[in-house]
Amino acid sequence: MKKRNVILHTAIASALLAMGVSAQASGSLTATAVNFATQNFGATAPATLGITPGALTYTFNTPGGIVVNGAGTIVMYFRLANGATFSAAPVAGNFGGTVIANLGLTVGLPALSTDKTTVAVPLTNGTAATANATIGVGATVIYTPAAGAVTGVNTTLATVGGVVGASASVSALAAAENSAALPADLDGPAATAASIATAASAITGTVTAGGPTAETQKIDVTVTPSQTALSAGANGQGTTKVNFGSFKFTNVAGVKQVDGIADYAIGTNLTAAGTGAVATGNFAAASAMTLTTDAACVTALGAGSTGVLNTGKTTATWTAATTVATTVPTYVCMTALLAPLVAIPVTTPTLTVTTTPTLGTNAVVGASGTLYALGLNGASIDVRSYVPAAASGYSSFVRIVNTGSTSAPISVAVIDPATGAAGASAVLGTLAAGAAKTYLASEIEAATGPIAVALRPRLRITAPTSALQVQSFMSSPSGVFTDMSGGQLSNPTPATMITGN
Repeated sequence: MKKRNVILHTAIASALLAMGVSAQASGSLTATAVNFATQNFGATAPATLGITPGALTYTFNTPGGIVVNGAGTIVMYFRLANGATFSAAPVAGNFGGTVIANLGLTVGLPALSTDKTTVAVPLTNGTAATANATIGVGATVIYTPAAGAVTGVNTTLATVGGVVGASASVSALAAAENSAALPADLDGPAATAASIATAASAITGTVTAGGPTAETQKIDVTVTPSQTALSAGANGQGTTKVNFGSFKFTNVAGVKQVDGIADYAIGTNLTAAGTGAVATGNFAAASAMTLTTDAACVTALGAGSTGVLNTGKTTATWTAATTVATTVPTYVCMTALLAPLVAIPVTTPTLTVTTTPTLGTNAVVGASGTLYALGLNGASIDVRSYVPAAASGYSSFVRIVNTGSTSAPISVAVIDPATGAAGASAVLGTLAAGAAKTYLASEIEAATGPIAVALRPRLRITAPTSALQVQSFMSSPSGVFTDMSGGQLSNPTPATMITGN
């Protein structure tokens, strides 16, 4: 600590407490904390980025007042916290209040500490030596920061809930350079710190599953081939499209740009055609993935509305899509292939969306979430090992249990071992809720038609019920039964496998 004054270069005369006053009460510091957008402070924002906080008001509270003799000077100190610094020393015109306006104290040259956290403001009684000025309880000094006056806040204000504080004190002395504590021999102790800036997100992004009407669309297991069509969508998207859900961005009122005046908003701070999105799921049956402005999946968003599917059709990626206005949803839609028909897979996609700020140093606004869970309107399960009826000596048996809550017709389709495509579905019979039946290979092929022994196909069992269980058995020429259920795959839940006899 340096003993000589290098903060204040103005001579300081005596400042006296009013006669008969032996105790002091601390003055107070108040400020209107400006809510700054975290989006102002991206990873590449310059360290010199300045904010303009609201005015700070110091209110004196010494009973009997503080007497400043003629030509005497007291010093007001304002100090920033939480890593914040002053971009430059304020000027005299940044200070006002009743002490200056009513008592006639004049503002000398404010001085800035070398660490730029503290400013010392000399207040001088410019009257004759015999004319004292008394600063009474309730008198004020108001500091109004200039534009961009506070810097060093990038880290603090980049996180929601971040706060930048300031403290103040009054003294008859000059502080040692960068002193740990503000001198507060007048109106002390130093005033409790006040918040001058807080951080909040100015734009919220949300992902919502389905449309404005609760979605009930399902993959239809009753059509031929099974699962190649959809039930009608509850949001008007018909039977060839799926509305997986939507995303939207919404302005939060009152969260400011660095000037402390204008709201940080979508219209001025996000690039109009700068939205990117990635949907991840199973889109094997998709002919197109599209962003639309309506829940019926009819009206394309505009530029960038068509997603690019990867080779495996597990992701759809959109780039440079048009950003819509605040609170307006953008829908994520899949159009199913009609030729060739492909089984539509059960999937619950996820979505990640990002935007592009107009100022490159600002933070990206994003959203992520889970989209609509597209399931079956019944249950389905694949039998992976099946011996056709024409095989010599060996026989297959398939035991089916309707574990659902409703009676349902049980259908079977042959899955081509070369293409993986399910053929036409044929009804084996009807099972009541809770009922079970074992079907011989001959009974199965009475419905599907003869199956060549060389094919060794799989079977797909489907039913418009909430759940199925399936066991498959094979008997050898010697009459030994083998449970082959462990080789099966549910396709998908709620259909399940069971093992044992």
